[in-house]
Amino acid sequence: MKILSVSQQSLERYSAVSEKVAAEMATGAIERADADVSIAITGYGGPEGGEDGTPAGTVWFAWHIKGQNYTAVMHFAGDCETVLALAVRFALAQLLQLLL
Repeated sequence: MKILSVSQQSLERYSAVSEKVAAEMATGAIERADADVSIAITGYGGPEGGEDGTPAGTVWFAWHIKGQNYTAVMHFAGDCETVLALAVRFALAQLLQLLL
């Protein structure tokens, strides 16, 4: 998380799988890569969820485009590989929608 400049305070207050942390990851990626667009994904692929009771398959997304963050949460069913594949598809599909 240090590479993407996610604050320790955000991790402690919201957990690594949260809207706040996803947004910080997307912003950090922009700053680190000197890019115009970034995607951040954080979630619980399974088989277990979070210690706070967040179920497996919960995934937070953030897209940073031209200085603005957009976020979404999705809940996917399936094993870890399935959740990962669905998350990547969703992230890319939403990016296309945001760019159009």
